[in-house]
Amino acid sequence: MPACAWDSPIVRCEPCKAPGCQYRAIRDSDYCCRCCQFAACPDNANEAAETCPRAPDGHEPDCPRLERSILQRSWWERFRCDQAYDEDAACLVVPPDNFENLAEPAAVLLFLTGNGHVDDREDFLWGGVDCLLRNPEIRSNFFVVMPKPTSKCGLLRYTGDGWRKTWAENAVWALFTEVLRRLGPSRVDPARLYATGYSLGGAGVWHLAILFGQYMAAIAPISGGCGWPGDSWPRRSNPEPTKLARLEALAIRAYQIDVDERAGNPARDMAWLCWSVAEENEELCLRGVDPGTTVEVKTRRWQRPAGEAWELWVAAGPLQDHSHWKRSGGDRHCLWTRVYPFPEWGMAGFLLRHSVPQASQWHFDDPPLLVDTTEVRRQQEVSWAAAAEEAKAQAAAPASGEDAQASPPAGGTAGEESARGAGQDSCEGGYSPGPAVAHEPKKARVAEEALETAKAHEFTAGAIAAEAEAA
Repeated sequence: MPACAWDSPIVRCEPCKAPGCQYRAIRDSDYCCRCCQFAACPDNANEAAETCPRAPDGHEPDCPRLERSILQRSWWERFRCDQAYDEDAACLVVPPDNFENLAEPAAVLLFLTGNGHVDDREDFLWGGVDCLLRNPEIRSNFFVVMPKPTSKCGLLRYTGDGWRKTWAENAVWALFTEVLRRLGPSRVDPARLYATGYSLGGAGVWHLAILFGQYMAAIAPISGGCGWPGDSWPRRSNPEPTKLARLEALAIRAYQIDVDERAGNPARDMAWLCWSVAEENEELCLRGVDPGTTVEVKTRRWQRPAGEAWELWVAAGPLQDHSHWKRSGGDRHCLWTRVYPFPEWGMAGFLLRHSVPQASQWHFDDPPLLVDTTEVRRQQEVSWAAAAEEAKAQAAAPASGEDAQASPPAGGTAGEESARGAGQDSCEGGYSPGPAVAHEPKKARVAEEALETAKAHEFTAGAIAAEAEAA
């Protein structure tokens, strides 16, 4: 077994410096939360009382609480998931609490993070991983497999919409199944393979289910909708039958804030696909982030003809249960900070109620999925070069009143709407840069420079888009 995650250089781990604290410190900090920071500096006691809410355990309500012991029994796996790249993908494996004495093979949960963790913009172990591992039902029942999203290993792909990226479904599945093989049949139950993710990762879970849903027992995407990549749902048509069949046989529970469209919202798609199925509703009041707070949730449930149920849990937003969000009008996106850590939201129990029939299960002796996107990358570079040349030509041409007018969005006219549109924004944050306007030559230059940057460094969509917009 590889060295423990606590000692690995892939993601640096240091203990919180507050006396007696057993949690990991957040990256670029000496402490796990502000309460520990203030506890280590008694002179700031008054400030702590005024600005730092405390949970009963003395930490901030949203403190990561990532225990050193969990990371000491966890480890990283590395694997070349796409032959077009020179770098191996890295994947954190967190075993269940009793994995050394498993009485039977365990369930496995694939976990996809959001856009904020792409290329180490944020601490990989903070803001998502920590939330999931706070849940005792997750720690007790699952191996959790957590790919680290980096641009240089093939785990992310361009969507074809500007510089946006999303999780690369084939590469993710190749990595996931390789980890399953390394764990082996004595540890892994192929009937209980699950997936969850939030924001960009929520969209990624939907996309993964379209291609490999027949091998999974259930999925729980959070704060993200399906972008229906490729030909999975052509405009003004029905979803591609084979891909839809993979979803229809799959148990799904999606969690979403009603006002959240940041990474897509699955509500319209799910309702449209279940229009002929009877709907059951329930009103719930579930635990919020700060002590004593709650979140109002409406559940929608459809019993699919194939036998599995689809559920959509919609929280009434913006959420006001966390003091940090109240200053900005409430939380409109980060529902996973409630769903993952608190068993009351029922995710672990929902997943474990479902299993894959033996005839549909993934097998350890199945041929490995070999991914090589060399030709796709070559075509992308040709397309980028053509776009840069077009931008230069437009910048050199004199502007006319007609050219300066705004164009309608690509892919349709104003007012065009369909159920499929619910999943179009498949990436968290950012936007898609269009061609440079004719009377803005500086943007043309930036577009050309962005091409070279993308080819040389594989920078993420948000950074390049922001650079072009700033110009």
